[in-house]
Amino acid sequence: MDKKRIIEFEVHAMHRMLQRGAKFGLDYFETEFRTQQTVKQAIKSRRILSKYPVYYQYFPDGLSFYVICKERAFEDAVYVRVITVIIQRGRE
Repeated sequence: MDKKRIIEFEVHAMHRMLQRGAKFGLDYFETEFRTQQTVKQAIKSRRILSKYPVYYQYFPDGLSFYVICKERAFEDAVYVRVITVIIQRGRE
């Protein structure tokens, strides 16, 4: 059984989501939804971009979301704190 993921955003991550989402025509709620979807359903990056886990997901409209997180596992849940969100056009 998979553990439940509890997702929380740092202030810096929310600021970056607003800034970078607006650049690509997304409102805050759409950016937050895609970020949560990326953390819940995407694969961890195999590349070492930072000392924290990086999740990435590609969306049909051509945007790539990279979510850098801090994780802490407990018996019944995984606590995920989103540090920053990177949004790019196309695949990398």
